[in-house]
Amino acid sequence: MNERKMTIGEVEQIVEKVLRENACDATVSSVEPNRAGDYCTVILNGDVWLNVLKDIAEAVGEEPIVSAEEYNEIGLFFRIPDADKTGADNDEPEESAPAIPADMRHKEEFYDSEDIVIPGTEVKRSNTEQNEQVMAWMKETGHYPIVYLRLDDGVHVEVSDIYDQKVRDILERSEAVGGDGRKYKIENPDNIFPIGDSICVRATCIETGRGDVYGLDFFV
Repeated sequence: MNERKMTIGEVEQIVEKVLRENACDATVSSVEPNRAGDYCTVILNGDVWLNVLKDIAEAVGEEPIVSAEEYNEIGLFFRIPDADKTGADNDEPEESAPAIPADMRHKEEFYDSEDIVIPGTEVKRSNTEQNEQVMAWMKETGHYPIVYLRLDDGVHVEVSDIYDQKVRDILERSEAVGGDGRKYKIENPDNIFPIGDSICVRATCIETGRGDVYGLDFFV
């Protein structure tokens, strides 16, 4: 049975509570979920000390990815916690993800997509170790997973040669049109990393100037 995820309002209340408890001279400017609704970006306005960020990490149960959007503005990117979560250790192994459908998740977009199990991932690992396994497999095979999931028989990755080529083109150009129709500048094409079930990259919207973390599939 899946736990209910916190609403965006509940996430905002948690962060605001931490700011109040630390008498922090900062406010929550916005809280935006990603497309899948499992991660969010919290924008803070004001000065935030390192101990406050640690308290936020403890409150949401995960250390946020921190980015400086512009002067006096900080972005925090982290998984939306379960409604009853109160700061569990992020390195604990996660529950098995739901099975990938027989026709795959992105078969309609990429007809050549297929499900592959990363060798040696049958034994559950912590989130950090699992991410290292995914990155090592990517380096070895040259694939960019459309999505990856932890199942009972190992880490499943959905791959497609068509998708791989599109990702390579985007990273080589360091520029792409996002799923919202806006143009983005890829900040560091060599720095890609796994978050949740996606391979991500940092990018800045050319129109708004706002930087954030995006799944590669947002640009493909």
